[in-house]
Amino acid sequence: MHSTVPMKARDIAPGRWPLILADVGIDPAFLDKKEGPCPMCGGSTRFFFDNKDQKGTFCCRYCGAGDGFKLMQLFGNMDFAQAARWIEDWYGGQSVEVRTRVVPRPVESDGLTPEKIILNKAKHKTLWEASHPVVEGDPVWKYLHNRIPGFNRGMLSNMIRIHPNLPYYQTTAGVTKKLGHHPAMISMILAPDGSCQDIHRTYLTENGEKAPYDDVKKTLATIGVKGGAIRLVKPIGNVLAVAEGIETAYAVMLFKNLPCWATVNTSGMKNFIVPEGIKYLYIFADNDLPNRYGVRAGFDAAQKLKKSSIEKGIIVKEHAPTRAGNDMLDLLVGLKRN
Repeated sequence: MHSTVPMKARDIAPGRWPLILADVGIDPAFLDKKEGPCPMCGGSTRFFFDNKDQKGTFCCRYCGAGDGFKLMQLFGNMDFAQAARWIEDWYGGQSVEVRTRVVPRPVESDGLTPEKIILNKAKHKTLWEASHPVVEGDPVWKYLHNRIPGFNRGMLSNMIRIHPNLPYYQTTAGVTKKLGHHPAMISMILAPDGSCQDIHRTYLTENGEKAPYDDVKKTLATIGVKGGAIRLVKPIGNVLAVAEGIETAYAVMLFKNLPCWATVNTSGMKNFIVPEGIKYLYIFADNDLPNRYGVRAGFDAAQKLKKSSIEKGIIVKEHAPTRAGNDMLDLLVGLKRN
């Protein structure tokens, strides 16, 4: 007769650390006993997982060294008791090998190497953890409040954070230079499966204005996944709205009383994957002017999303300014002021 007394973490873990750490969420590519980027802090060759004596040992020149429990604590932002409890709860006293493992969702690599994807994921984690929640009066609050009359504390999203002093780099003719440090609005772009797809940055001044550069809005590092958005709020039942920009999405929520996500740019708009359970999709598109090739990128992206959504049986309602060249945010704000 088998004992019903659950095994303790220290009994379960020895000899099984690669499986446990993969189940926690560490990409197995980090655990191949080769020098490479760190799953916590990035880098390029600073991390090494050697699993000495089957204890899950590792070393990072920045994060430090330790055993599997220490690696779990660093990666999962937990203490030892939480790590041990996770192992005990997850495996339920069974041998790790007989449990169904969590298999990472394959990504569309877009030509990215596995090593590059790992490095980019680490960049996301590092930047997000270096930022802080937005509070009234900080540069991100001032920026959103200035752009959207009526913006209030209740609209703050946990997908939006502030980095107090982010370096700004500009590349010209293949040469990259650091031009300064600025507060920045940091926004997490979630993939359709809920994982981090990329990080969006908007560089600001201390007064909440855009930083004095031509390109103040940038994504950080793709992992090759498409279809995501900045999920500013939960959908209401089976209803969701989308807009390109964060500011426009917030304006939609404030002035149209609709839950709205930001797809970031035209590529994000046309590739957006509508979540399961959404029956009504509201698309707020910019009615942009044609470029020199006659292409209206924002408008065309909205049409592609509209077409693909209708084909899936979703009821789509599209909104756009009547006059070509008008920005949807300006229209919404104008309606509110009038």
